[in-house]
Amino acid sequence: MIKNLGGRIPQNKIPLFKRRAEIMAQLIYKEKFSKADIAWMFNLHPSQLSRTPEWKKFSKSKPTPIERFWKYVKKTNTCWNWTGGFLQSGYGIFTINNKIVRAHRFSYELHKNKIPVNLNVCHSCDNPKCVNPSHLWLGTHKENMDDMMRKGRKIKK
Repeated sequence: MIKNLGGRIPQNKIPLFKRRAEIMAQLIYKEKFSKADIAWMFNLHPSQLSRTPEWKKFSKSKPTPIERFWKYVKKTNTCWNWTGGFLQSGYGIFTINNKIVRAHRFSYELHKNKIPVNLNVCHSCDNPKCVNPSHLWLGTHKENMDDMMRKGRKIKK
C-alpha cells in the first residue's frame, strides 16, 4: 500500500508506473540484486536504469580511495596496520582506478606530501604493514639499506 493524502489506496488502484517505481526503489535500496538483474526485471538496458529517478535516488555512490583506504586500517598504540591485501613481501596494497598502489605510499601522500621520483617510503618501525605517517620517511634505496644494516636486519631470502 502507498500512502495518499486522503489515506491508503489499494494496490490494484495505483497506476502501474507508481508500483514499478516503488518496487524498483526497494530492490535498489536493499542491494540484493545487481544493476543488470534489476534492469532485466524491468525490461531495461542497464544504461537506461541509471537514468531512472529511482536509481539516482537510491543507488549508493562508490566510496572514494580515501574512504576505501581507511576501511582497511587498524590503529594500535604505535602502528596503524593495514588489513587489506598484501604482497608476498608483507607490504599492503589496494587498487585505485585498476592500478595497484602500495598502502604505505598512499598513506604518505595522503598525510604528508607527494613522493619525489627515485625516493622510497621507508618505515622507522620496520613493520611493512604499517601505514602510520609518523613512522614513514623518505629516503633513497641506499639510505634504506643503511638503516636496515644499522638496525641489524637482513634481507629475507
